[in-house]
Amino acid sequence: MAAAVANSPNISRSPDLGGDRCGGGSGVGCGIGSGHLGRMAPSPDAESNGEGWPPLRCTPSLRAPQGPLVEFLTSGYGYDSRSVAAALALGNEHFEKRELTRAINYYGAAYEIGRLHFDYKPLMHDLVLRRVICFSLAGDFQQAMKESELALQVMPNSAPALLYQGLLHSKMGQADEANAKFQGAVAVARGLRDTVDALVALLMLAQGHNDRCIQICTHTLQRCPQHTLTLLVRGDAYKFHASGYFARQAADDYTALLQVDSSLEDLLGERPSMALHTRFDELLLRFEPRVSKDGPRPYEEYPLCLMSRKHRPFLVASYVLVAVAKLKASVRSTQLVQDVSKRNAELLQARASAERKVRQLVEAQQKLATSDVSPQSEVWGPADPASRVRRYRRYWMEKPLGFPRRSESSDSLPAAGAGAQGRSLSPGIDERGLSSMTSEAQGWRHAEASSGEPLASRLAHLQQAWSRPTSAAQSPRVPAEEAPALLYTSAGSNCDPQGAYAQFGGAAGQ
Repeated sequence: MAAAVANSPNISRSPDLGGDRCGGGSGVGCGIGSGHLGRMAPSPDAESNGEGWPPLRCTPSLRAPQGPLVEFLTSGYGYDSRSVAAALALGNEHFEKRELTRAINYYGAAYEIGRLHFDYKPLMHDLVLRRVICFSLAGDFQQAMKESELALQVMPNSAPALLYQGLLHSKMGQADEANAKFQGAVAVARGLRDTVDALVALLMLAQGHNDRCIQICTHTLQRCPQHTLTLLVRGDAYKFHASGYFARQAADDYTALLQVDSSLEDLLGERPSMALHTRFDELLLRFEPRVSKDGPRPYEEYPLCLMSRKHRPFLVASYVLVAVAKLKASVRSTQLVQDVSKRNAELLQARASAERKVRQLVEAQQKLATSDVSPQSEVWGPADPASRVRRYRRYWMEKPLGFPRRSESSDSLPAAGAGAQGRSLSPGIDERGLSSMTSEAQGWRHAEASSGEPLASRLAHLQQAWSRPTSAAQSPRVPAEEAPALLYTSAGSNCDPQGAYAQFGGAAGQ
């Protein structure tokens, strides 16, 4: 990583979040800052290559030697909360003394007992992450990387785990991987932005890039002027600058740092280097609360653990009820969809059948309209043979015998009207009809005086007109719609000559 940084001093500022970015694909592993978009989850290609961290339903074993666990269990402990708390206390005690091997063993024993006794994921994650820190301090970077992957499987997208993976890749000289992990840590936890910037600047300082380290720290202090780790790193960069002209600036940064926290005096003036890799871990443990204070602790000290254990039976019952409700809703929705599909198919079949029957009825009506109908032809219903309606006669669809067309009778409407009037009345006139006709003589006298024709002569002519029989050949029958004023009587009845004449006269006048 030192060679990569030494060969690639060009670093560009990220415009989105204000962090630093390695430029031109040069492979710089420490110019990350907090301005990059993080990798929230592994891509499908990364998962196929074994680089993903899918969430686990059950916490897996560490696959570590079981000797320390057997030794711990044989000393009077078992698989219960008291044994987990005891193993945690012993692990934390040895970790404070930097007895890393014994701390790793006790953390491993607490992990194995806890995952079988009560698998609480935050505690399992903190135990594995503390083992990662121990392996990193001991210089076993490969084992630390393996267990950091396990920590991400137990709790995916863990910001401290991603941060430590970036630090481990930087220690191993893997620039691109370190960049990706730092980006992921900042994307998951926005509060790590200043810490990542300060760590990147510290890595630049350890590789001899004092100017770039000062530039990154200055930009970070513009956002947070009292960030202690950044003040410490920039003070060291001023103090160990190759020109030797920044002693006053270094003194100013150290003074500002001690004003914030006077207990940090023992950290001043120590030049970092890649050979002294433990300084990076110590500074993270000192300045980052997510790594130091949020370490492994007993079950009852986790805020949600006690509630989860107390209401665990109700939680399981709730999950069962939710699963049953979802299954029931799914079954009902499936049945509803099937019923709707079936009903739709039935409606389509009924519609097709109705259209087919209507088409047949229209064809039958067309055939009946175009064909000559005999006097004995009759039309019966219903049109649908499968209907249960009682059979009835459809008079409105029968064509009358000898019914003339409009073109045959349009030219002789007046004559046809007179002939039809003559056929519709009785062939003779009785005394009652004649007396009724003479009752209108008073109305005709005025017409006689004006025309000069005698009244007796006009009555004789009228009697001859009503008594003369008319044949169908001389006077064709007029359709009803063309002579609406004609008066038809039943067979064998006498007509009223006066009323018939009045209607005849009205029709002739029209």
